[in-house]
Amino acid sequence: MKLTFYPGTDMAQAAGEVSTSVSRAMGFLPPGAVPDGGKV
Repeated sequence: MKLTFYPGTDMAQAAGEVSTSVSRAMGFLPPGAVPDGGKV
């Protein structure tokens, strides 16, 4: 996945939102879909 940001983006907020979105998406995956080394 490639993310691009506009100039002036609050990177602390953007990082938090991306992390929250990834955690939520991973919750929908079945057990074992991502190897243990792929935890975010």
